[in-house]
Amino acid sequence: MTTKKQNAANRKNAQRSTGPRTPVGKTQSSQNSIKHGLLAKAPFRYDESEREWKSLAEAMRQDLAPVGAMEEILVERIIGCIWRLRRLSRVEAHLYRPEIDSRMGVPLPMEASFNFENRRRGFALLNRYEGGIERALYRALHHLERLQAAHRGAQVPPTVIVDVTTDSKPREG
Repeated sequence: MTTKKQNAANRKNAQRSTGPRTPVGKTQSSQNSIKHGLLAKAPFRYDESEREWKSLAEAMRQDLAPVGAMEEILVERIIGCIWRLRRLSRVEAHLYRPEIDSRMGVPLPMEASFNFENRRRGFALLNRYEGGIERALYRALHHLERLQAAHRGAQVPPTVIVDVTTDSKPREG
């Protein structure tokens, strides 16, 4: 329980700490809880180039030529997955170098803040993220190809779902 004196001191201190004031400071502080951005909703982080993002998006739209809202949504998903896979490569590269860069006085980019308890666990986690991002990429690409084939009038077979069980026990019956 705080005393009246502590409450008064807290109120006085709160008047001075108003947080970031500049647009750059506000943008940076809004990203404080993001460690690597591989699962972030935002397409790019403050330390990434919006120009590169737009260039990738334009090139992918030109290559994939979406027609209609659904195809555009799938292309957006594909662009996001590709961008995250690029980001993942940078995060992975920094797993090899963080202590070297910090000892040499090189400021570390945001990717290096992805603090792993140990490297083996870090690589396993990145591998899991990469697998999920790649599955999402290929799933969106597959759906886009099916939609585009249907628009061209091609016969599109129904989707086949295969259930794979990874039990090591043999099944009876």
